[in-house]
Amino acid sequence: MIKVKWRVGRINLGSSVTKTAAVLLGLFCVSEAVADYTVTDSLGTAVTLASTPWRVVTMTPALAELASAIGLQETNIVAVSEYTDFPVSLKLKPSIGPYTKPNVEKIVSVKPDLVLASEDGTPHDIVTRLRKLKIPVMVIRTDSLAAVEAAYPVLWKAFGQEFQGKIALETLQKKTEVLRARAAERAKKEPNKRIQLLVQVGESPLVVAGGKNFLSEGLTLLGIDNAYRDARTAYPRVSVEDVLHRNPDAILLLALGDDVTIFEKAKTRWEKFKQLSAVKSNRIFILRSDALVRPGPRLPEGLEALEATLFTSAKGGGGA
Repeated sequence: MIKVKWRVGRINLGSSVTKTAAVLLGLFCVSEAVADYTVTDSLGTAVTLASTPWRVVTMTPALAELASAIGLQETNIVAVSEYTDFPVSLKLKPSIGPYTKPNVEKIVSVKPDLVLASEDGTPHDIVTRLRKLKIPVMVIRTDSLAAVEAAYPVLWKAFGQEFQGKIALETLQKKTEVLRARAAERAKKEPNKRIQLLVQVGESPLVVAGGKNFLSEGLTLLGIDNAYRDARTAYPRVSVEDVLHRNPDAILLLALGDDVTIFEKAKTRWEKFKQLSAVKSNRIFILRSDALVRPGPRLPEGLEALEATLFTSAKGGGGA
């Protein structure tokens, strides 16, 4: 149901005719309208908004990027999660803390009229607490490439940005198709040469990209086999011994931020295992790319950087 509140703007009451008209205008004309409307989020929950959201909190860096891509003005994002840094100006926004442990009090303090939560990142109890406080929360799925694409219509409906949202989605899809086409071309030229890749995202403990996430799907899109595609979790902790047993053709050390020291040490560590296929072929790479771990509009750019690292970098192990 749409509820509309009408307000009369300032008019000139210089004549009796105008005064009479003003009374009628007060009944039928619009100066400002506020309408309730409902948007269904990724989990099928109907979220009612009193008006187009002006004060939005994003609970993960990827959600901040998605909201910005579909046309939400950066001035309307009033708080973000830790490590949100794109668009760059969002680094200056108040932080609600890490996305795995957001601070509810900080969220409440910025008086949001909508919170964007991640189905696979935001703790469920946080969503429940915010809703009990009468704060609208929209839960968005980003755990697969299909889920990321499906998030675009949800967000453009919430923010009234269908035109910009459709352009952003089309751009994402076109970039994805270019990557898929290049993978198909490589497969034609060398049909029996698929790379089994280990993507390492943490060193202490040793954490890799598993099979239940968008990054593993991205590897498949590039025609690459994830060495841990059978893992039941998105980012499992593994042992060095298990990596040696799987014997990947290449190892990608995925560094976030500018400091790659820890991954340079990891590269040196892996190079000591001369029996590894990745070592024999000199294919241990370090890649700096937060785009690869953010399921949003920059994911194709991250995949393109990974593609260039594996297929066009000179032998000798790619640098960052």
